[in-house]
Amino acid sequence: MKLSMLVTMCVLSVVSIAVSITGSAAEFKKLDGTYAITGRSLIDPPSGEKEDRVVFIVEGRAAKDIYNGIQALPQKSACDSKVYLKTAQSLACTKDGKLYR
Repeated sequence: MKLSMLVTMCVLSVVSIAVSITGSAAEFKKLDGTYAITGRSLIDPPSGEKEDRVVFIVEGRAAKDIYNGIQALPQKSACDSKVYLKTAQSLACTKDGKLYR
């Protein structure tokens, strides 16, 4: 996976995450996305690296809700000046026009 693709995705690693999301805590909504089982290195992992993590790539309304719920200020992406990135611990979400990931 190329770094530019990684930066343009909302990546959620399975670790503790402190993000305040708008809406009721008991309100469950549909979620669109994909996942991958990976090792510590997402990009060019060394041979034999243990695959002991999961990465979720969330898209659509859920990605927008997560992006808007992250308290951090948006930063311009190093890969594309039209893309904005918000992070909170191991959570990273991007906004590219009306596209959220």
